Amino acid sequence: MEFNADPGIMEENGQIWFPCDYARIRWWATEGKCAIVRPGLPPSRSAELGFDRDVFWTYVGHLPKETCDRIFAEWVVGRPDLGIAVTASKLEVALNGYYELLGGTDLGAGSNLTDLMGQGEMRAAREQFSSRSPSFSILSTKERAPFVTDSPDGLSSIAETCENIGPMKRSIYYKG
Repeated sequence: MEFNADPGIMEENGQIWFPCDYARIRWWATEGKCAIVRPGLPPSRSAELGFDRDVFWTYVGHLPKETCDRIFAEWVVGRPDLGIAVTASKLEVALNGYYELLGGTDLGAGSNLTDLMGQGEMRAAREQFSSRSPSFSILSTKERAPFVTDSPDGLSSIAETCENIGPMKRSIYYKG
């Protein structure tokens, strides 16, 4: 699936950005599926910063059990087209880590995103993913049901090689 964040194309496809929380993602994005989220920034913010595309949305993929067991992560958050992705065993950790990494990345504008936006605005965008009071959005249909699809191949393959920012620790107890 190739998502196009252009408001006209979203309108044509019957898609909207709808307020979201983590429970909503967990309910809808089951194993092997993904959702698309973005901070509640104006759709024009990327263009104002000089980008020819919206750099703020990202895929949130729930990894299949076989992959989870092998890489000790349950979620992958990333944009294969930007070359940024992280995995983690907790959804909140993965999303926070992704936006922290995005802020420190030069996306072709000659400076990293945090420098372009300013520390305060980038911090505010990251804080929208706080588990205490989330205020981010999920791609939804006009009926407000989240738009969930199979994880794109690029996202699935990048999960195998990207940084696991919150590896699950396992301990084994042997009764002796």
